[in-house]
Amino acid sequence: QILPKNIQTSVTVVNLADHKTYAYGVQAPFDSASVAKVVTATLFLHEVEQGKYSLSEKFGAETAGEQLKVMIEDSDNNAWKLFNDELTHAKLDAWAKQNGMSSYTSDRNQMTSKDMAMFLDKLYSKKLLNEQNTALLLGHMKVSANSLISQYAPEGVTVHRKAGWLSDRYHEATIVDNGKHAYVLVIFSKTSADVYPSGTGKTLYKSIVGATTKAFQ
Repeated sequence: QILPKNIQTSVTVVNLADHKTYAYGVQAPFDSASVAKVVTATLFLHEVEQGKYSLSEKFGAETAGEQLKVMIEDSDNNAWKLFNDELTHAKLDAWAKQNGMSSYTSDRNQMTSKDMAMFLDKLYSKKLLNEQNTALLLGHMKVSANSLISQYAPEGVTVHRKAGWLSDRYHEATIVDNGKHAYVLVIFSKTSADVYPSGTGKTLYKSIVGATTKAFQ
């Protein structure tokens, strides 16, 4: 009842205590915009762990570590392209599918909110990266730009997030920790019009954050 009819919405929640998953709304893949930068970041850090790259090596005009930082914190598309070109679409697709993201396609940049939520569950559970690199990526996500979920979450709640937006959509993939409970909240939303209605979108996000906050209080 909180999902507006003029916006296609897909919401997935994962309780990180028991890994139970709850999905609402559209279950089809969306163009995921910059949310997919998290997938790219995890694969690159995995390759670092395998000794194939170093965060201190030159990567374009900056170090790989700095490029990773701006890709996640500032949603920098130039950094994203550098990583994707280096890693290749084939490796990105294989990495995603290896970790349960059957809907993910890097060339079309599509995935379901459920696949993204399960991927964040694996990240938080340290099933994708070692403890050091998990902390590194979550640290970048903690200060990542443009988070409505952070805006509407109660004071004192930690939100590790990555937003993605195009003219017709606004998405967020987050790990929320209120000190007692941690959970994944992924919201994909798009309009059939040319321009995403920001007012309706904000109301949508506020309603969903309110409902999940109450459920996990």
